[in-house]
Amino acid sequence: FDDQMRVLTPKGIKQCEDASASWFKFLDLRAILSSPARRASETAMRMMANYETEESKVDSLYLRMVASSHPAGMSEVCESLFETMGYGPLRKFFEAEGGEQAFQAYGDTVCEEMSTTMTGPSFAE
Repeated sequence: FDDQMRVLTPKGIKQCEDASASWFKFLDLRAILSSPARRASETAMRMMANYETEESKVDSLYLRMVASSHPAGMSEVCESLFETMGYGPLRKFFEAEGGEQAFQAYGDTVCEEMSTTMTGPSFAE
């Protein structure tokens, strides 16, 4: 099953609700950046909906999908590690041969794309 198409589970929905009620709504946010993976974008949209009130919608949050923030398709080494080790926290891949370098390059790509995404008046101090 394609990892990018997995839906947000009932557990994930509950985690969104719990996070919104306990700490997320208290953050001073300007944007929510998300992987285009289905469960990640569902999470971002739920968190945004729970964050915004009618009064705050005047200054609506900026929601942006950042394609490179999902490591699938980033490199042959990353893909090979996913096939042999499955998906999971990225820290486990750093111990695999070539994993640290592949995921460091992945991190650099994500940071570069996010830095170009986070421009404009919403991000000015």
